[in-house]
Amino acid sequence: VSQSRYTHISFDIGYLGGTYDKFPQINQGGNPSTFYLDFSWNHTLNEYLKYALTAGRVEQPSVSDGITFFTQWTFGFAPSWNVVEGLSLTTPISILLGDQSGTNGQKIQNYSSSVNLGYHLTEKLQGNLGFTYLIKDSNQANSSYNQWNASLGFTYDF
Repeated sequence: VSQSRYTHISFDIGYLGGTYDKFPQINQGGNPSTFYLDFSWNHTLNEYLKYALTAGRVEQPSVSDGITFFTQWTFGFAPSWNVVEGLSLTTPISILLGDQSGTNGQKIQNYSSSVNLGYHLTEKLQGNLGFTYLIKDSNQANSSYNQWNASLGFTYDF
C-alpha cells in the first residue's frame, strides 16, 4: 500500500490451495489451487476530478457435476467529477471476463457503464441517483442479455 496526498495505491496478491477429498470419483480438474490479485489506484487529479483504476482476478471452485472452477478477471475505471458544489457525478465503466472449466463451461464477457449522481440535500442527508447499463455476452444459449438498472437512495449521517 502506498499513499500520498493525491494518490493511493493498494495491491494484494496471494495463493489459495485446497483439496476435495470427499469427491474423488468426480474430481474434474484437480485441486482448487490458484492465485488471486486485487489492484487499486486512486488519484486526485485536481479539485474537480479524481479517478480510480481497478483490476482483479479470482477463481471460485464449484462442486456440481464434478469440480469446476469459475475464473474471473475484472477491470474498472471510475472518474468522479466535482463541478458543482454539493453535487457529485461518477461515471464508472467496468469489464468482467469469466471462464468456467468443465465440459459445459461458460465463457462470459460483461461490460457495464454507469452514471451516478449524489447531492447533499441537508448537512446530514444525501440523495443518490444512479443508472447502469450492462451487456452480458455468453457462449451458452439464452445466457446473453442487455440490462438497464436504476437506483435511488438516501444516506443520513448521524
